[in-house]
Amino acid sequence: MAYDRAVARSTDPRIVAIGAGDPFDRKTWSGTSYWLLSALQELGVLDGAVDAWPPGADVAARAGSFSVNGRRWRQRYWAQASPLDGAVRMLIGATGTRRARAINDSPDVVLALGASRFHGRKLQAGLRCSFTDTHLAQFLTRPDNLLDASSRLVRKALDRERRTFESLDVIFTMSNWMRESIIADAGQDPDKVVTVGTGANMPIPSRAQRRVVKPPRFLFVGMRFERKGGRYLLEAFDRVRLEHPDAELWIVGPEQPLSEQEGVRWLGRIDRSDPAGDAEIQRLYTEATAFVMPSLFEPAGIVFLEAMAYALPCVGSDCCAMPEFIAREESGLLARRADAEDLAAKLLTLAAAPERGRQMGLQGFRRLNERFTWGHVASSMLWEMRTRLERR
Repeated sequence: MAYDRAVARSTDPRIVAIGAGDPFDRKTWSGTSYWLLSALQELGVLDGAVDAWPPGADVAARAGSFSVNGRRWRQRYWAQASPLDGAVRMLIGATGTRRARAINDSPDVVLALGASRFHGRKLQAGLRCSFTDTHLAQFLTRPDNLLDASSRLVRKALDRERRTFESLDVIFTMSNWMRESIIADAGQDPDKVVTVGTGANMPIPSRAQRRVVKPPRFLFVGMRFERKGGRYLLEAFDRVRLEHPDAELWIVGPEQPLSEQEGVRWLGRIDRSDPAGDAEIQRLYTEATAFVMPSLFEPAGIVFLEAMAYALPCVGSDCCAMPEFIAREESGLLARRADAEDLAAKLLTLAAAPERGRQMGLQGFRRLNERFTWGHVASSMLWEMRTRLERR
């Protein structure tokens, strides 16, 4: 539902946002906090935003999650399945409350961003809301999950998550896929779980990018190469090269090359918060002919929206939230998850029909501007907040 700023000006709710990390740092939550809060500022309803994490809390959370297996260690940390998590939450709760009260001790709305471990229980507020891309029960369905869902620590973490959801008035989600999971897996009332979508964490060009369509240049951007389907992409690209020897695959994310395949260019990590890095990413989006990320688990899909901002046709997997962002056969193609043969067929389709890919890119650009902007997300949130406050 769109929010009519002119009509609602006199009854706008005042919002205090709370996150994990500096909310206006573009590195926090991959820039999501920055772009959402900027959109709320433009609507004139954000009183301020704070970092709920005190010095030392992150160190304690990481230490308490320790495992000799690096992947399991990261997953425990994200899942908040640590013996120290109760103490960490108390520290974050006290710090977040104190910092938020310094801005407004009784805001109309407290909005928790991402996995902040803070949801405003001790703050006087008309509404307690959260906005995130996934949750623990959903996380445990990842193909690369190493956590035992039946273990004591994970069961306790799931129980904490459920109690957190129950303490909230509204749970804003980036996708319907997440919304349905929170309702089914966490037992939440469908009325309190609202999909508002997401936006691209970058400025949107004013017009669709014109591009050279030959030779085929496929762009991948992703930090977690295995989870993002990288292994299947490399296998699929070998098949593409058999028919298109001039095709190239550009990979951004992994620090070191993971293969020596012909046509594959490993570009390492690129820091978009750095002007030089941002310019390099923009160049890659501009010069590519298609974006591909056949992720095995993708709760949102912001990177697809960034590709659409440059009028790139997108290739993703037919699972999780990706079908919500990529309109099948309209703005891109969806391959079967973990199926290198089907993925190769999708890439070959775009390589053989560049004009079709160009039209898909233009459709994606239109779709982005119509449905997936941070202005749309902020307006949808604000309408929902105002409507619920008026019911009270």
